[in-house]
Amino acid sequence: MIKLLIVDDERFIRETIASIIDWKSLGVEVIGQAADGIEAYHIILDEYPDIVMTDIKMPGLSGIELIQKIHAADKDTAFIILSGYDDFEYAKEAMKYGVRHYLLKPCNAQQIISCIHETVADLFRRNTFRESQSLSRQLNSGIFLSIFHQCIASGSKDLSFLHSYEKYLDFKSAPYELYYLFYLEDRFLQDAVDAIEQYRKSSVPGISFHYVYVRNTLTVFSLSVLADSDGLNRFLDTLSFPGQSVSLVCHGKRFPSLESLCLELLPKITRYETISYSDGTDMIPLCNYQNITQSVQRLTESLCACSGEEGEAALDSLLDLLSGISDLNFLRQLASSILLQYVSRRSYTSTVRAAEFLMKIHDLTDTETLLEKLSEQLHCTLRETSASRPKHTELSDKIKEYIQEHLDNPNLSLKWISENYLYMNVDHISKRFYKETGQKFSNYLTEVRIARAKDLLGNSDTSKIQYVAEKVGCGNNPQYFSQLFKHYTGMTPSNYIKLISKDT
Repeated sequence: MIKLLIVDDERFIRETIASIIDWKSLGVEVIGQAADGIEAYHIILDEYPDIVMTDIKMPGLSGIELIQKIHAADKDTAFIILSGYDDFEYAKEAMKYGVRHYLLKPCNAQQIISCIHETVADLFRRNTFRESQSLSRQLNSGIFLSIFHQCIASGSKDLSFLHSYEKYLDFKSAPYELYYLFYLEDRFLQDAVDAIEQYRKSSVPGISFHYVYVRNTLTVFSLSVLADSDGLNRFLDTLSFPGQSVSLVCHGKRFPSLESLCLELLPKITRYETISYSDGTDMIPLCNYQNITQSVQRLTESLCACSGEEGEAALDSLLDLLSGISDLNFLRQLASSILLQYVSRRSYTSTVRAAEFLMKIHDLTDTETLLEKLSEQLHCTLRETSASRPKHTELSDKIKEYIQEHLDNPNLSLKWISENYLYMNVDHISKRFYKETGQKFSNYLTEVRIARAKDLLGNSDTSKIQYVAEKVGCGNNPQYFSQLFKHYTGMTPSNYIKLISKDT
């Protein structure tokens, strides 16, 4: 669902916009309202909306200044200018940052709805859900492989394990589409995937497709393509291959979440001996070797629960079992699942290194080398677990350390950290940070910046305010720094310097 933030310093206007439109019917969720640009900026850091509808002239931080700051940090956010000032100069300034929509007050509900439709279409064309970088894409593919593997191990009787992957994927709020292509013979499987990938790249390049094949049925699922929800369905209806003994039949279905999709799909596919999965590249067979899979699952659980000598014993047993597997694809599947399960259970274990490992084993061509690499990775991870490092390092501690080291980065946000450092689902990280610290990320980030600014200002004069602004992540915008500092301390940086100097 598309997230919308409404920003206006007039309470009546923002509350009216929030209430007069049935946002849910548009596939939009109003995640909040802000009375000024500074409040809006902090909400964006915490909630990362897809669309921000903002007034231009506001106290603290104007709409244009807000757009400028967010554009520098995250170009995926779309803006709609809402203003009572019929001044083209504002529109021209906004256009520099890709803003295409400008509503003049007063405007009616239909004008707002039309503007929202156009903005959603723009989001799609600009690849709001852009193709992941190779590291994240490989991790994402490995996660789905791991899910299918665990489902095979449990016989699809218990799907509670899905919750352990919530740090990587949004299982609750993002809608998904699923299509069944019936009667597809396996000799045409790769041709079908290649054809659908060509359609994806030309029609919906920002959306990743996932493919599952079991006995003459190809299943294709992805994030819901809001701009053209029937496009893939129409394409699949026209798909055919010379030599097919039976015409293909397509059936599409939309799910409100990834969790509901999994609850329907997973029990169906685990009835078959071989399950093939692809992220659009190679088709990977998942062999339903029930006894081996269950044993690996049991030993992996022991490995996750133990450390020290007990952990080493569980790891030795696990590697001994894996050494007897000659099927490279099956061993690759198990190795990915073991590592991802271990990382998902150990919050302090590096997901970045896990992703890098998945990329490495994808290119290996023999089971002996693969097993050697897996052994090195797990032994290294187990040693870290048993070291003097606290056994329950909070995820928030890692985020706090990163903030301290990169405080001068003006684009620092929880979304950026999740996508470029932790490789986890940003919703999961946001909830964990709040649960562990009792405060929102934006509040903590501001507190750290203000505290660092006070330290630096205490040893500076008024000519160094721009230097301090840069050091605390306000870039080359001392005006915004001054507004932020005054908003939280009640005085300007210049007055604070004078006060400190006087006390000294």
